Amino acid sequence: MAGANDPGGKVGHGGAQRQRRVALVLIAGLCLVASCGSRQSGPPPGGEAGSGGATSSTAVSGGHASSGAVGTLAPVCGSGHPAHGATDKGVTDTTLTIGVISDKSGVVAVPTAGIDGSVEAFVQFCNSLGGINGRRLVLKHYDSKILNEGDAMRQACDDHIFALVGSGSVQDDQGAVTMVQCGLVEVAAYTATYVKGLSPRLFSPVPNPGTEYAVGPGKFIAAHFPDAVKKAAILWPNLPVGRTQAARQRDAFEQAAGFDFVYANPTDVLVQNWGPIVAGLQDAHVAWITDVTTLTEMEHLLQAASDAGWKPTVVDLGQQFYDESLPGKPGTNGALVLTNTVPFEEADRSPALQVYLRWLKAASPHTPPTTLGVQAFSAGLLFAQAATALGSDLTRDGLLSRLKTIKHWDGGGLQAPADPGDNRGLRCFLYMQVNGATFVRYWPKLPTDGTSGFDCSDANSVQMQKSYESLPPGFGR
Repeated sequence: MAGANDPGGKVGHGGAQRQRRVALVLIAGLCLVASCGSRQSGPPPGGEAGSGGATSSTAVSGGHASSGAVGTLAPVCGSGHPAHGATDKGVTDTTLTIGVISDKSGVVAVPTAGIDGSVEAFVQFCNSLGGINGRRLVLKHYDSKILNEGDAMRQACDDHIFALVGSGSVQDDQGAVTMVQCGLVEVAAYTATYVKGLSPRLFSPVPNPGTEYAVGPGKFIAAHFPDAVKKAAILWPNLPVGRTQAARQRDAFEQAAGFDFVYANPTDVLVQNWGPIVAGLQDAHVAWITDVTTLTEMEHLLQAASDAGWKPTVVDLGQQFYDESLPGKPGTNGALVLTNTVPFEEADRSPALQVYLRWLKAASPHTPPTTLGVQAFSAGLLFAQAATALGSDLTRDGLLSRLKTIKHWDGGGLQAPADPGDNRGLRCFLYMQVNGATFVRYWPKLPTDGTSGFDCSDANSVQMQKSYESLPPGFGR
């Protein structure tokens, strides 16, 4: 594994346990596609599906964030220029109704669940400042329950809300066509699937178009560990989403970073014994490894590697592994982990992240802070900036047009700079590293290196040379 100073299981008994593990593997694959992550999993409190209600207008105790600024982002909410008129669905003289879809329940508690509480935090933050041009935000919650995204989207359409804000579901393709057909606009926390990421009425503060791939991390590893990338390995659970993601990453890293994959194999959805897999990796002399899997399965793989006395030069992990439970486990020391939001370990240096953490604690105290939650809060700010600019002429089509003009976005310093208006893939990355029982910044070495503490370059993203799934009519931007 990469050193700290370098540059830079068994199947459970019963059908319910098996279903839970299958769901976890599915979620992990989708999370890697979405570049999502977690610090802790579990559904947030409150919010019945489809239920709406007025959010609090009480400011955070101590007057924090009362100016409305979020880091370097000027206030995007307020009542200084009151708007009027029932200009579109979900809009009245005094209120603006929005919705959030998330996997709050289902066969397993998922790391994506925390976005619901983070959108609630944004709504309370915005309402404390006067809402959107004086219109108070009313938030409706929809539970996609992992397997029911289509039903949740149909309910959102039937409720005639103005827009979806901060949403994210691991099977978001189920409702993608429905959303377009009913005329909704969505500013999502993240997208998981190839289809949803190319929706013509969707924007995200962290765009994830399937037609591009972020190769900055691969190029960085190739530059610093040139021998390791010539003996690369990628594993994935034998599910469609795993195969698609693994194929995209393998193609992109071969094309842009010169990786040579000497081991590229699917694993059983439920691996009962990692020993033979580790032996195969050793026989192939693998030096760089990644896996499209869950945190638990990755820990089992690294445990088996540690038991076998095998330590690859680089263990390179996606953002779903940025989880406080990973450091300290056998075989994890030195592993590299990606993130596209400001690390929680650096909150004292980030005024924008401090705003998110304060309002999350006030609005949803039992919701843990997660990188996806940060993205959901950032999505709320992105929505508010576009909606506020429209004044009294607030319509869905106007919102769509306004969002297309926002070509630079970092949420005031919450996340890596991105181009949501053009739906461009991220050009920035940041590596954390497991150092004993903690995460430490690995690259860029200091928050001031690169752009906003991230390594950013147009060369960090490439266009994919082929399509991996068919798209509905009108999709693709």
